[in-house]
Parts: sequence; structure tokens; C-alpha cells
Amino acid sequence: MSRVIVIGLDGATLPVIRKVTEKFELPNLAKMLRQGSSGILESTIPYISPPGWISMVTGTNPGKHGIYDFLRLTKENSLKLVCFNDCQVKALWNILSEHEKKVVIANIPVTYPASQVNGIFISGPFAPKLSAYPKEWERKLIDMGYKQEMLAFEAKTEKFNKESILSQLLSIERSRRYTFTKLLKEEKWDFYMAVFTFPDRSQHFGLDTENFSPFYQILDAFLGDVIAEMGKEDILMIASDHGDSPVSKRILINRWFMERGLLSLKQAKLGQILSNIGLTKEALQSNWLLTNIFSRLSKYIPSLYSLALKLLNFVPSRHGSFDLRRVDFEKSKAFAYGSRPLCFINIISHDPTEHKRLYKLIKDFLLTMKDPARGGKCIKNIYSPNDIYQGPCTKFAPHMIIEPEKEYILDSRYVGNQGMLIEDTGSMRTSHALEGILLAYGDNIRAANNIRAEIVDITPTILHHMGLPVPVNMDGRFLREIFHESSESAKREVIYQHVEKEKEKGGPREELTKQEEDEVKKRLRDLGYL
Repeated sequence: MSRVIVIGLDGATLPVIRKVTEKFELPNLAKMLRQGSSGILESTIPYISPPGWISMVTGTNPGKHGIYDFLRLTKENSLKLVCFNDCQVKALWNILSEHEKKVVIANIPVTYPASQVNGIFISGPFAPKLSAYPKEWERKLIDMGYKQEMLAFEAKTEKFNKESILSQLLSIERSRRYTFTKLLKEEKWDFYMAVFTFPDRSQHFGLDTENFSPFYQILDAFLGDVIAEMGKEDILMIASDHGDSPVSKRILINRWFMERGLLSLKQAKLGQILSNIGLTKEALQSNWLLTNIFSRLSKYIPSLYSLALKLLNFVPSRHGSFDLRRVDFEKSKAFAYGSRPLCFINIISHDPTEHKRLYKLIKDFLLTMKDPARGGKCIKNIYSPNDIYQGPCTKFAPHMIIEPEKEYILDSRYVGNQGMLIEDTGSMRTSHALEGILLAYGDNIRAANNIRAEIVDITPTILHHMGLPVPVNMDGRFLREIFHESSESAKREVIYQHVEKEKEKGGPREELTKQEEDEVKKRLRDLGYL
């Protein structure tokens, strides 16, 4: 029987993996690069975690699964945090469970609440609390010392002490490795998937983990455990949701809209007063005493910590925060939102002719935008939903998706000051990129170092290798080129299966409370997403 193991590496790239393998003693990673198939795994647009991971585990583009960002825009023009219940198609674990295959799923981002599966499911980062199926596994994980992502305010304030951040990240990844290994060795499974997040988190906190071997030693030791468990027909894959590339400039896109009369914000009088006296989020977060008080509140008095987070929402950023609640929809024509390095634009018009006129106006403006300091173009591409998405959820996509040139990111979080359209990114030196990583290893996998695949190809490849049909609604393909020609998977034709009804995923239809949503948004904000 063919089994599959997928190890997710959030934000990993092939050049970095090759570099650390040459620099450090990482025998298992080196073996995979030498004996297996390796190459580029192209992410979604936008190349951020929610659409990336969900496309990987569903084999579909965002136009079908419906997740474009950490947030979704409601009909009332408010931003709601996404969770796995927003996914509109079946995931790989749903399909495998229906075929009575045993699964173990651990720590995949945007999978809260835990799905009811034939096996064990542990939801991933950006969840308001630990969620597992079966329910008793929540207590087991706590007893094991399993750690979720660090609290956002602690992470942000400790940013000035990189040793402390490294220590926290290492502690998290060690706890994961211990739990992942127990699940691997002690549970029955046909499909196993677990995600490490240190490549992405180190990028967000400005850490140079390429020169810090313990992270990769944790990964390599776990790969050794996995390889020892593999049978002759099993395959191991390492995959990332997106890549990573250098950045040096940020475009304050909502300031750009304001200066062209396309966006009008209501005056925030309290915020202006606080800003004038120097009371900003940055000032508070650099105060050692205050950050320690927040840290203790989060641990010992959660209710008071929650209240403090709400009060912080009234404190302005020195950049001038963009808040959708401040948009004067009567006077505005467009606004930008979404996670860096790309952003979304929604046009405020129900008249098709006016919508088309505004779309062309904005597109023409942006494509000719120049950086006054460098003289070159800032925007690489502008997409409409129909350019890059297919499926019934395309109608919920933003009206315009903007992709910047290399070295630039689009930042919708701040409006800045008059005339401030482009600025340095400061301590942030890298951001997400389209090209992630794919490694495949096993007796049936051929040696190759020039593979190029799309993120939607992972699920069809897994299903076919496990002898199961591929649903016709999937956009990906079976990666025949990574297999030996003589292997059974390469010789067998792919069988496609008609999908009569989408989703009907197992598990409770659990919704986030307002307090839980605020807490997760705070974590995302301190990682620079919101």
C-alpha cells in the first residue's frame, strides 16, 4: 500500500534550503536533494499563507475554494477573519477519510476549527485556541507540552531582543518536532502532513535563521525519523506555501488613493490628539515596563488583557493606520486592503459603466507610477479576478489584485502623511514571493533538480499515487515527471471522478467570537499582515 508524507515549510525557498544544506551537517535534507526530485513550487496570487495552503490541500484555485487572504470583505464593507469553514470545497483529508484512509494532520495554517476526519487533526497557526479532533487530543497535546504560536504582543515587543525571539521560536519548533514524531511513530496513518513555520516567522521578525543551524537540525532530525518509517512504496514531499525575496520600498497605496480624490476618510479626532502628543502604538510597544505588564496580563488575567487590546485599537500608529471603519463611503470611489506584498482594490460603485471607468482609471494610473528616487516602475502587474481565478467563488474576489515590482511591497495598512507615497521598509528586508519549494523523495521518485510545479498539483499527485481518483474540479495535475518511468504510479493513467456536490465537510460549524477574532487579528497585525 502506498502512503504519503508531506512536511510543510512555511515560506521556504529552494536557494535557502540548498545553502543551509551545504553550510551545515544536514544528512537527511542532503539525501533528499541528492536522490530525489527538487524544484520550484509556484504559489497562488496573492502569494500568502491562506490561499497558498488551502490551494495546496484542495487542488483548486481561490476562485473555487473562496479564500484569498486572512480577511474577507463582507457585504457590509467590514473585514472578517477567515477560518477553515470559509473553504468551499473538500480538502484532501475529507476525500481520504471518505475512502477510509487514515490521516494525521498537524499545524496547517488556516485550518481552525479542527476537521472531523478518519484519524487525528490538529489545527494550525492563527487559531484563537487549540483545536483538535478527536476532542480528547486537546488535553493530550497540552500534556505533551505542545506549543501554539507565541502571543502576538510578546513577539512584537521582543522584536528588539532577537535572542529572545530565537529562543521562543526554537522552543515552539522543538515542541512540534516532539509531537510530530509521536504522531508519526505511534499512530496508524496512510497520509501524514505536518507544518513547520520557522522560515516564515524568521522573515517576519527580521531573523537570519540561514546562519542559525538549530532550526534546520530540528527539521533534519525529524526527516530522519520520517525516512526510517517509510516503506518501499511510500513517498515523502517537502512543500512551501510561498517563497521569500528581498524588499526595500513600500508603497502606501491608500495614501495614493487619497491624494487622487478616490478615498476619503472620516476624521479620527481622538487618534489625532494622541498622535500630536506622541502617544502612538510604536511608542507603547517600545516601553519595556508596559510590554512586560501586557505579557503578564495575557498569561494571568486574560479578560483584562482582552480589554487592553481593545483600548489599543484607539491608539494611532505613527504612520497613520488605515481603518475600513473610517472610510467615508459616500465620498470614496475605491480602497485597498489585504496582506503584503500584494494588495486588493475594491471599487465603490454598483453601476457597471462607472465601475469599468474607475477600473481603467486606477489601472492606468498605477501602471505608469514611478518611484521618484529610482525612476523606475513600481507596479509589475494588475489583475482582474477573471484573469487569474476560475470558479463560483470568483464573484467574491476583490475587484483588482496588484502585484508590485521586485524590491517593492504594497502596504494598505497605513495612510502616511501628505506626499508620503513610497518609503523605505526599515528593518523589514524580505517579504513573500511567488516561488516556493518542492522536494520529493522515495524509492519511486527519480533524481531531478529542475522540477517546476504549481501548488495545486500537490493534492492530485497524492491522490493518484495512493490509487484514488482525482475529482474533476481540481485545477492541478499529477506530477508524473517526479516518478521513475517504471513506477506503478507513472505507468497508471489518472482516473478522474465527477463531483456531484461540493464540500459537506465534517466537523462542527464553529464560528469565532468577537474576542477570539480580535486576538487573532492582533497576532496577524504584529506579524505585519494587517
